[in-house]
Amino acid sequence: MRRELQRFRAVILAAIAVAGTAGCQFLLPRMDLVDARGDADGTAEGDASDFDGAEPAPDAARDEEGAGDSIDEGEEEAAAGEDAAAPEEVVEAPDVVETIDGVETTDRVEAMEETAEEASEAVETVEEAEATLDAADTEDAPAAEDVLPEPNACGGSTTLPHAVGEDCGDCRVWQCSGPDTMSCNFTCTSGSYCPSGSDTCTLCQVDEHCGSTCALCVEPAPHCDVNHCVDCVSRAHCQAWEACVSNACGACSSSTQCNPDTCHVASGRCTTAPAYANGESMIGVLGQGSFTSCVSNRGSGVADNSLSQPVKVSGNGARMAVADLNNNRVLLWSSYPDVYGKAADLVLGQPNLFTVTYPSTAQNTLSIPNGVWTDGTSVVVADYANHRVLIWRTWPTAMNQNADVVLGHGTGADKWTRNASNDGGSVNASVLNQPAAVFYSATYQALLVVDKGNHRVLVYVHPLSAIVSGEAADYELGQADFSTGTVNAGVGSVNEYGFNAPSDAVLVRVGTNPRILVADTNNNRVLVFSHYNVNGDPATWVVGQTVMTANGAAAPPTASSLNKPHGVFSDGTTVAVADRDNNRVLIWNSVPAANGAAANAVIGQAGMTTSASGCSATAMNHPQGIYFDVLGLWVTQYDNHRVALFH
Repeated sequence: MRRELQRFRAVILAAIAVAGTAGCQFLLPRMDLVDARGDADGTAEGDASDFDGAEPAPDAARDEEGAGDSIDEGEEEAAAGEDAAAPEEVVEAPDVVETIDGVETTDRVEAMEETAEEASEAVETVEEAEATLDAADTEDAPAAEDVLPEPNACGGSTTLPHAVGEDCGDCRVWQCSGPDTMSCNFTCTSGSYCPSGSDTCTLCQVDEHCGSTCALCVEPAPHCDVNHCVDCVSRAHCQAWEACVSNACGACSSSTQCNPDTCHVASGRCTTAPAYANGESMIGVLGQGSFTSCVSNRGSGVADNSLSQPVKVSGNGARMAVADLNNNRVLLWSSYPDVYGKAADLVLGQPNLFTVTYPSTAQNTLSIPNGVWTDGTSVVVADYANHRVLIWRTWPTAMNQNADVVLGHGTGADKWTRNASNDGGSVNASVLNQPAAVFYSATYQALLVVDKGNHRVLVYVHPLSAIVSGEAADYELGQADFSTGTVNAGVGSVNEYGFNAPSDAVLVRVGTNPRILVADTNNNRVLVFSHYNVNGDPATWVVGQTVMTANGAAAPPTASSLNKPHGVFSDGTTVAVADRDNNRVLIWNSVPAANGAAANAVIGQAGMTTSASGCSATAMNHPQGIYFDVLGLWVTQYDNHRVALFH
């Protein structure tokens, strides 16, 4: 197309040169061709034959070499060919009005001038078409600055100093750190390391070496979690009741953290239904620093984390209380105690956690406290040698805090300082003689007091918050009435009505029925009662003996015998008995409903027929108090000076 325009432009210029002749008029029909070939877009190349096929006037259509002939010669040729017939596409010149000796008049000159002017416009049109083609060529051609070099392997534009993946020593290779930058990076995966002088990665030993250099994992982060040392990776690295949360052993907040067990949210501990096996090991201890230490006060004096002949333990899964008999105090843990000798934070009966005194009887003193019960709010203590029961209605907040209620010494102004058995008088419903244990049932709103010296169990049927100082009991078991306090209900021989120095009692619901279980210590048995609100009610079943009239201690022991049982506890399903002089705890998977029922498991001994004492994770020495919750089984070991936890 560009070639055709150039040729056409030359022809037009030649025609302008001979514009004075009639032959220039052949240009006019070519304008349509210019307009058709040189439109504004200029992008389609025309067929050269379209232009070449047009017949120019024989005299005026010269090639480019003839474009330089003189004007005179052109005029002569034009005059000579004036009579010749023009090609069909050539527009004839306008008629001549006048001629003088064959020379055109003014009208013809004017017509020729107009034709020349039109030819000049045709040149301009051609030039515009060429400019359009030049612009199109410019747009199609890429600008020099738009041409990008081939990107490098890192996506940048500069030449990289190394090939990606090229070795740079000691298990390291060159890798992209940016579009135009590289770094020498360690290639061993987490949990592996690069031995010195080698380019081969080696796996770290599980739980022994960790990270890029396989550092040794030690306490307090002894386990390897892929590439760093942590406290735990799973619950298997924690204590049985702990969850592994964010690589740390500790409290749970949901059961998903305890899978497959459940989370006891109040205490933040994982738990499952007890499934005790013969001779199982302790999983925690209070009062000692290890499972093999069993000395009074840890051998170094009374402290916030020591015990001396503890007798009873109680809690609610979030708080705990222990009757520390020989230290004349009750220790309180306001948050659930850890397993290895966690220190108590409060004390009742002493001015502080590091003092043992034997003060005179007062509102805030204790003398050989033998029993304790708590629901995490109220605290009830059997103050054995002061012959009274003290009640704190709310959880204490200060050391040696005063009690709110006293039972056993009337209502007078001196009730806090009186300490005689039976309040210095005869047996009745409002006095006590060596109370050994206490238990409150929220289900039946009944407080049990084991009045050991009077061989009976007193029952106060009131909300605990409604019991007042000097109040009389509503019911009693073990005696025919409130005025007697003799062994075996005064009958003389063992029977289903009486006790001989009972040490503990618990009231639970079994199905829809109440059950009171009483540890009848000196009769070597536990009695099961079906009523708590009938005076002198006979027992329904006996455990530890096969009949109600027997009280011997089998030697060697069996799964159905007892020897001086001091503690009993139940949640309405499982029953546990602290068989003191057999140095063991017996477990029944359901509340016995027949005389002489055999236990399902034994703790403290390897089997049912041994009774040796000891100081180890599996041994006991005179277990006395017992309590369990969703966390496990807590046992006070009187002569091991500790409270042991079994799960």
